[in-house]
Amino acid sequence: MGISIKAIEYYLPEKEVSNADLQLLHPTCDLKKVGEKSGVLSRHISAENETAFDLAFKAIEKLFATNIIERSDVDGIIFCTQSPDFIMPSNAFLIHK
Repeated sequence: MGISIKAIEYYLPEKEVSNADLQLLHPTCDLKKVGEKSGVLSRHISAENETAFDLAFKAIEKLFATNIIERSDVDGIIFCTQSPDFIMPSNAFLIHK
């Protein structure tokens, strides 16, 4: 029996900030050039108390709402972040629980 990824989902925070918005806050930065060089024209910003776990949980709820996969079908979770909620237990463990 092999390992496979059967479904992937994502969630983006509601607040979206454009380069033009950031240009107003940082007038000395050339955010037009940032957009041209990187292709990044806007970014989604999490709410003040919204953590990596919260974003992952919302993505998972979105995934299960599609009925592509059932909760009982999940054998493991890969959770990669540079801003975990805790050192231990890991966010993947908390989500799988």
